[in-house]
Amino acid sequence: MSNSSDLSNISGRQVDEFNCFHIKDFEAWDSIRVNMQDGSMVRGVVSFVDYESNLIIFSTKNNINCYATVDDIVSLEEHRSDWLV
Repeated sequence: MSNSSDLSNISGRQVDEFNCFHIKDFEAWDSIRVNMQDGSMVRGVVSFVDYESNLIIFSTKNNINCYATVDDIVSLEEHRSDWLV
């Protein structure tokens, strides 16, 4: 997972390594938990799914325009209005 404005050189896979998530499982406003590169987890809200590069663009409480691949996702839920509080 990272925060970047230029995603043109980045891509992910359609299905995660455990076959739990497919890129088409994600939609705008979904509530997700994402595994960070440092081993911590953050909560996010999906803002856009790029099916061409297989990236999930999301916002956290402190950052906008973060991205993740399906391999970074820990959990997926329908939208919860209190998710980022």
